[in-house]
Amino acid sequence: MGKSRDGHLARARKRLAGVAESSGRERGALAVVLKGTLAATLAWAASYYLIPSPAPAFAPFTALMMVQATVYQSVVQSLSYVLAVVLGIALQAVLAVLAGPDIVTFALVSAAALVIGRWHMLRDQRKQVATAAFFAFSVYVGASGLEQRLLELGQIVLVVLAGCAIGVAVNLTVFPPLRLRGARYAVQTLAETLRRLCEEIGQGLREGDLDESSTSDWMRRTREVESITRQARAAVAMARESTYFNPRKLLHPIRGPGYDGYDQIIDSLERITHQVTSLTRSLVRWREDDRSDPYRSFLVRCGEFLGRASEAMGILEELNPEHLARQSEEFRSVVRRARRLEEGLEETGGEQGAVPLGDPWRPYPVLLIEASRLMDELEGLDDLLAHHRGTRPT
Repeated sequence: MGKSRDGHLARARKRLAGVAESSGRERGALAVVLKGTLAATLAWAASYYLIPSPAPAFAPFTALMMVQATVYQSVVQSLSYVLAVVLGIALQAVLAVLAGPDIVTFALVSAAALVIGRWHMLRDQRKQVATAAFFAFSVYVGASGLEQRLLELGQIVLVVLAGCAIGVAVNLTVFPPLRLRGARYAVQTLAETLRRLCEEIGQGLREGDLDESSTSDWMRRTREVESITRQARAAVAMARESTYFNPRKLLHPIRGPGYDGYDQIIDSLERITHQVTSLTRSLVRWREDDRSDPYRSFLVRCGEFLGRASEAMGILEELNPEHLARQSEEFRSVVRRARRLEEGLEETGGEQGAVPLGDPWRPYPVLLIEASRLMDELEGLDDLLAHHRGTRPT
């Protein structure tokens, strides 16, 4: 038994040590648990021993709410929460004093609290108006005498204020959340998705593998990229918000593109997604009996161009502020090779001469136009990376 217990303890210590050294999701989860425990304990102690309150659980409940978000959200949500609770308690007190603590008054309190809870200024704390009113009503009914009842309602307000203050203070001073890696990871995920898609479409064009199953699958995946783009924008917005009022940003200065740069990268990748969607749609609409194409060399060159675009996405997929100078040089080299391929597209013909750009049933004009637009986006990204590494493109 002793050896077994020692083995379990050793594994637990090893696990905790690994989590402490990690910079990923496990470490963040551990920080939330520790902060929540500390905030709830301090809030309970304050409400139970110092105030004391007839509803001490309000304090740890409130404190826990304040440590679940960014520091900025802690401040904003605490103000909204206090306002909602004060409105709920004040509403109950006024109606109970005027009409008495009976079932009719409770119905009036409920209706009024639900109406006030629709006020947009309360943000995510709208439901707390009714919650606070119900708790206040139960306390009011249980107390004897008007003075005692009002005193206990005031103590509830003090408990809520204490819980908010303790929760915000703990969130501000103990591992305040700073989601810098989340923004970069979101951009990398979007770039990875586009890299795979450009790579497969390029391979299909080079090898002539343009059957309906392949093109339909590419079209479906372009729609999935739109969802990933929205997630990337939300991650960057959350990361930017996490720096507001956050003292950790002084110890972890933002390097590389930064949040504005990440937004610009996402903008470019979103436009590239539209261009890939457009050229994929042209392949989907291409008649099956027309794919024995005498202009294979044009399609092959388009495939090679998309291959270069996928290489550029691959560099963004590994984007790291620590290696931005090297990655920027690699990106520029890939973009220059892509430009040479794109410039020769219009002159690329086939067995029957020049590519028929006026034929609406064939994908050539769309491929040519979208390749030009995609090239512009790649060069814009090249300028952006060069700017944020501290040099200008030559």
